[in-house]
Amino acid sequence: MEILSLYSPPLLPALLSDIYHQEEEIAAQALKCLGFMLYHPSLVSSISEGASRSALDSLARLIVTTKMKAICNLGVWCVSVQQLDTFIIELCIDSVLGAVEYAIDNPFGSLSTTFEAIQALMKIATQLPNKLREIANLWLPPIYRRLVSYDKKERDITERCLMKMKSIICPPPPALSKALAHDLKSNLLARIMDVQYNSHMKACIIQAWGWYVCLLGPSLLNNRQLLNRMLKIPEQTFTDVDPQVQIASLVAWERLIDAFLSSEMHPVQEAVNHETIPDCSRISKRGNDELDKDLLRRLKVLMVPLQGIISNEFGISVHMSCLNTWHYLLHKLDLLINHPLVLQISFRPITEVIFSKKPCNENICLWKPCLDLFDQYISGITNSKGMDLVPAGCPCGFMNENGIPVSSFASRFTWINSIKWLPLKFSDLDFPLMIIRTIINHSLTTQIDPEIRTFALSSALRIFKSVIQGVKAETKWSNIPCDVIQLCLNTIIKFLKELCEDISSRNDWNHSHDLLWMAFQSVIVVREEMGFLLASPLYQFTLDLMYIKDGKSSEVTCCPFVQAMSEGLMGYMDVVSPMIYTEFLLLCVLAQFILHLSEMDGIPIAIQQKFLFSLNPSVNLLAAVCFLYVHLSKPLNAKMSSLVMWRIIAKSLMKNTDGVFDISVLRVDGPDTLYTVLYCFICYPFVLFCTKSMDGDCSSLCLISSQRGLLLEALVEVWNNLFDHLNHESNACIQSSENDFSNGLCELLIKVLDENKNLQHNSSDNSQNIDFFLIFSEMLICILVHIKPLDSESLRVALGGTEKHFSPIRNVFILFGRFLGISLMILKINQQCGVAMIDR
Repeated sequence: MEILSLYSPPLLPALLSDIYHQEEEIAAQALKCLGFMLYHPSLVSSISEGASRSALDSLARLIVTTKMKAICNLGVWCVSVQQLDTFIIELCIDSVLGAVEYAIDNPFGSLSTTFEAIQALMKIATQLPNKLREIANLWLPPIYRRLVSYDKKERDITERCLMKMKSIICPPPPALSKALAHDLKSNLLARIMDVQYNSHMKACIIQAWGWYVCLLGPSLLNNRQLLNRMLKIPEQTFTDVDPQVQIASLVAWERLIDAFLSSEMHPVQEAVNHETIPDCSRISKRGNDELDKDLLRRLKVLMVPLQGIISNEFGISVHMSCLNTWHYLLHKLDLLINHPLVLQISFRPITEVIFSKKPCNENICLWKPCLDLFDQYISGITNSKGMDLVPAGCPCGFMNENGIPVSSFASRFTWINSIKWLPLKFSDLDFPLMIIRTIINHSLTTQIDPEIRTFALSSALRIFKSVIQGVKAETKWSNIPCDVIQLCLNTIIKFLKELCEDISSRNDWNHSHDLLWMAFQSVIVVREEMGFLLASPLYQFTLDLMYIKDGKSSEVTCCPFVQAMSEGLMGYMDVVSPMIYTEFLLLCVLAQFILHLSEMDGIPIAIQQKFLFSLNPSVNLLAAVCFLYVHLSKPLNAKMSSLVMWRIIAKSLMKNTDGVFDISVLRVDGPDTLYTVLYCFICYPFVLFCTKSMDGDCSSLCLISSQRGLLLEALVEVWNNLFDHLNHESNACIQSSENDFSNGLCELLIKVLDENKNLQHNSSDNSQNIDFFLIFSEMLICILVHIKPLDSESLRVALGGTEKHFSPIRNVFILFGRFLGISLMILKINQQCGVAMIDR
């Protein structure tokens, strides 16, 4: 190679002479040798600047003058493989580029000539990109005109060239856009209109349309007449029955998105450079402080075909391509996507249409990416990794009759571009909550597949959690007025209330397990994420739950036992904190679950593991007590389910007594308030069975013996454990007499008996009285077991004293006396049962 580099310069003049030889074979061999000399680095470095310029000029002259196709092709090939210095190419650019343009025009009618010319052009583009961009209006027209050629190979070569040149010609220089606009007006647009009626050319025509829009760029906006004529082409292809044409139209539509929105990115970038978090309401504004109306009009134009396609029953591949183009639009909007008006036009319509479609196996692959996108919108997350839009087995790859993709973009269904979401604001809550309700409403129908229902509900819960976390972040780090937070809480609480009540009002409970679980988890999310707001005394709500309203009666509110809670009593339409409101919601869901489904799984188990006592336990316990006593006036089945609910809450309470017996709270409120609430809770089964509200339900109450026995057995077991636990905690946390807790409990039980003397005088054969007696006797046995023995002096004071302070077990003996009196009545009804309980 060293020897050859020494002899190459002297050989060059001879080669340049031979390339013009009349014998094609001699000229061809000379061109091949010349091409090798211009390509190999060792040989190129040995050629002087003058010789290199002479070689290029000779090649350019040969290309435009030869009458032999092979020689023309080899001449262009030499240009495409040369490795000359850039400054030499720049000195000869006019002649060389003129020769390449001549070859591109295909003077011999051969695609091989066009192919070699395009290869030469791409080589020059890598060496002089700026120069080629400046004169693109001279060399590019012969290329882009071939996009509407009937010859498929010519179209493919042209598109490959444009793809290679895209970084140079886009965004298009004004001169190129002007030249193309002139071409379109002259004859190119008319040619497109004629060709598009050929059914085999529709996909190719819309691809060409996309390139023309790309090369026109933003200048298209200044030529309204040309724009209107250009838009008539996709009007025809978007409604074509061929999915290949529709997908190609959607891909080409992205080029119009580029043209329509490129001018909006400059103020956005400027805002980003000056502000950490740009105020999107000030982006793209004119001097009159109104959002650019032209931008809104352009957005509406861009959204028309997307909404039309996603709303109609096209194939899944067309819908997926539509989502891809829509995502590209959102990406191109940059931070403008966060402007309320832009969101209203570009984001919400497609989202609403997607989620209005009932989820099924056919469209679940539309739901999944949209759920991810919607979650990112709520969370204010910019996705830089992209999301895969292709579900398994989705037939998204479309080929034409020759096996070539309809477009280089047509098989691309991956969201690789990020969308710059800003954090969700309070004013935007209504829309995501509406979408969540739409998703949940699909799950309310019985026809939906169980797996799809589970997927929809879990998705709704995930989105709702993102909403609540966004609200939490906004309130935690922003200085927001209390009235704004109150409105936000109103929206969330109203959503939860309507959700829980809609599910509870269902007539068909066969598929309600997941629905109730979703409602339960939604309330739990609010309590966990927003506990600092729910417990605040600044925010209040009216307790307007229908479940509470149905239990409103004079019997409940006038019960002296419940009135012992004094001002703590909470009922329908009372004003409560959001924490109490959400607890009532949880209990309403729990009540429906127990009433219609099961107590052995789901919500009841979750309640026992993680209940309400993490936030202000004593107040939550009071709310639970009030909720239970609402059932005194409800139908019998609700009364009996409330006993199951009482057991569940009691088990949870035993796991959370540390919070209930909080020393700091007791020092402020004193033990009497806490004792009253605990007494009301622990006595609920006793109150339920002894009040006159159970009268008249005898036939319904007479359960199968085994069922009633199991219910009462489980109830007594939990009651005994709870009393033992609370009595121990009371003695450990409150410095008082060891029998104070038992004595106070007996005092309130006596009041209950005083208000329900009918049980002591009614001798009718009523299973209600039997059940009451069984519970009463078991409770009394438990209390007596826990009474601490007194010495003789203490016993004398207890029996003969006149002051309550000196009677730590006086009420116990009084209650025992009442029990003996009731026993006489029970003996008349069921002697065997009465004797057994008295004997114990």
